[in-house]
Amino acid sequence: MESRLREKRKLLNKLNQRFKRLNKGENIQISEDTVASTTSQASGSGGQAEAYSPEHMPVSYHCSDTDSTTSESSYEDEPSYLENPHENNPYLENLDQNNQPENQPILSNQTEQNNESLSSFLGNWALKHNINHSALSDLLTNLRKFHPDLPKDSRTLLKTPRQTGSQIKIVQPGFYYHFGLEQCLKNLLVEFSKENILETNVLEICVNVDGLPLSKSSGNQVWPIMVNFVRNKDFIQICGVYQGNEKPKSSNEFMSDFVREAIELINNGFLFNNTTYSVKIHAFICDVPAKSFLKCVKGHSGYMSCTKCDIEGNYIGNRTCFPKTEGFNLRSDLSFRTKEQESHHIDTTILENIPGLNMVKSFPLDYMHLVCLGVMKKLLNNLWLSGKPPYRLSSQQIKSISDQYLAFKKQIPQEILRKPRSLLEVKRWKATEFRSFLFYLGPVVLKENIPEKVYENFCCLHVTITLLSKCCNLGYAQQLLKHFVETFSLLYGKENISHNVHNLLHLVDDVQTFGSIENFSAFPFENHMMYIKKLVRKGDKPLQQIINRISERANIRDSGANSTKSYPILRKEHSRGPLMDNNSLCVKQFEIIFFNNFFLSLNEGDNCCVLKDKSLVLIKNIIVSDKYTKIIGHTFSNLESFYRSYCESSKLDIFLVNAVNTRLHCWDVNQIAYKCVKLSFRNKFVVFPLIHTLKSA
Repeated sequence: MESRLREKRKLLNKLNQRFKRLNKGENIQISEDTVASTTSQASGSGGQAEAYSPEHMPVSYHCSDTDSTTSESSYEDEPSYLENPHENNPYLENLDQNNQPENQPILSNQTEQNNESLSSFLGNWALKHNINHSALSDLLTNLRKFHPDLPKDSRTLLKTPRQTGSQIKIVQPGFYYHFGLEQCLKNLLVEFSKENILETNVLEICVNVDGLPLSKSSGNQVWPIMVNFVRNKDFIQICGVYQGNEKPKSSNEFMSDFVREAIELINNGFLFNNTTYSVKIHAFICDVPAKSFLKCVKGHSGYMSCTKCDIEGNYIGNRTCFPKTEGFNLRSDLSFRTKEQESHHIDTTILENIPGLNMVKSFPLDYMHLVCLGVMKKLLNNLWLSGKPPYRLSSQQIKSISDQYLAFKKQIPQEILRKPRSLLEVKRWKATEFRSFLFYLGPVVLKENIPEKVYENFCCLHVTITLLSKCCNLGYAQQLLKHFVETFSLLYGKENISHNVHNLLHLVDDVQTFGSIENFSAFPFENHMMYIKKLVRKGDKPLQQIINRISERANIRDSGANSTKSYPILRKEHSRGPLMDNNSLCVKQFEIIFFNNFFLSLNEGDNCCVLKDKSLVLIKNIIVSDKYTKIIGHTFSNLESFYRSYCESSKLDIFLVNAVNTRLHCWDVNQIAYKCVKLSFRNKFVVFPLIHTLKSA
């Protein structure tokens, strides 16, 4: 009995010393009664203790949403300090026989920082790889054996909201949750330093609204309201989300929270980090169905559905078409608000209440839906593959085009994520694939495989969209678009002048307002839609899941997100050469060099670029010394135009090139203007500028 009392007092002294350190010197005494209530009967030298909850540790709480099928109704954060105080407890094993620590305390400030750093890492890792709560909780349970300060449950680590149901409102026939426009703008300002994205305190934003089906087996869908900064389009925030089995019945009810907050912010601005910001809605970037839904006007199948002019459509061949290329009046903000063409309107939209919003010019024609998924898909799928003679391609033509198209796989730059696939799969092509076909691959694979008049009509579209991407020669581009629509009508019939084909006539007007077609493209928003879909992990309560996942990402911010990278960045050191005679010593060689918005490497597909002096270079090596970073390579000779339809392709920086010069040259990386796409053609190469890299020139 006496030995048990001595053992208990000895353990009591050790625990008091440890808790004194944990509480920064506060002498929290643990009585024998406390020990008796928190320890089991000691047997020998290894008494087993139950979990103890010190007052300074967080208490348990309930969470309304989890993806774990065996979730607990509550969970706790406190570490089990006393699971085995003599054998497995790291807080006690460094005590000597005199009950004094041999080294510094385990729970020093540095250790606390390390634990915080580990928690931050685990949170960011789980969000980056979309780890579900059940798997993350299992990981935390095992890690707590070595890091007892880690929380037990993933919901604590990710700061998952406890309750969201009270903030969800009914929007017929589904539900809506509003994150808040002001909070979205603050999140963007926090994530990215002001000097990198803003030159003034005026926050110009673009807004996107679109529908996203969550399942192929049901009508379950979400309609997010997304925003981004005009000057930094790739970073998106979700302002609100609707979820239901149908789209919202009323766009005014759906958009009411957004409009109310937008009016307040535009009129009064908001204060953040001691800076007052004003807000301006630059544009609503939507496809035609979403645009007509928001503006409460006729859809694309209506006779008077064009949002840019008052043209009246015709019904030919069981479809609505718009064959006229002139003789119509352009709409204006005033004519829209006064409902000058009454049959164009279905109702009055709440968006008219937003200050400074032009109901015509602020709704540009998005070329992702208009050109890529609209006109290009119509040409490839509806006309050339599935259309009627004489414009339908033969099986031999289709095979020849597909074979040549697939042969380009290794020559496609890594920036183009989707590699070529057969024309037989064109129904499943994504917008980026149609874009690659229009800008780069189509002019090469179609040149000798389709009738000349059809090819020239395609080239007319290719040249025009290339001009609009560079925002140059807009007057000539307008003439080309009119010519394209007229020749399109002659080749394929008036009945095929659809809503999309007609709207090509108005594309130049939007370029004059917003600049390059890339400036008002829905591509960044479309990429984010796939991110939203991944937030839903199971069929039950999809809206609550989206709310919780977005809230987790707002609470757990990547510490590296604000770090500014210094370019160029070099990767994959090697020693294979080639080297120039004058730099063979004291240099390092690398395979890859990263710039702000593209990279170059020694691999085929990523080794071609244009310099500021217009030299076309094939890169063979990348070298670095203490004084410089340079590329070594060959220049191409005999540059000539690849086509001459509508303009010399060389004026668009598109060349047909022969062999490279055998002599090696060396250039500083600061001389690189942009990256190129290099495709084989008749034992030569056709070289195109990689469109998005032209900005770096």
